[in-house]
Amino acid sequence: MRDVVEHVEHYEGRSDDESAAEIEAAFEDRSQAVMVIPNDLVPAVRALLPESPDAAPASPAA
Repeated sequence: MRDVVEHVEHYEGRSDDESAAEIEAAFEDRSQAVMVIPNDLVPAVRALLPESPDAAPASPAA
C-alpha cells in the first residue's frame, strides 16, 4: 500500500508542465509506437498481441 501512496503523492505533486513533458516524451520515444484505432477493433488487436512480453513476436500474415 505504501508504494501506491508514494506514486499518488509523486503524480499529485507535479505541475501541469511536468505532466505534459512526460506525455510528450512518451510520444517521442522511438522504441515504442502509439496508434489510434477504432474502439470496435480493440479486441481484435489485443487478440493479436502475445500474452507476455517474453513471448515470440507473431508471424506476419501471408
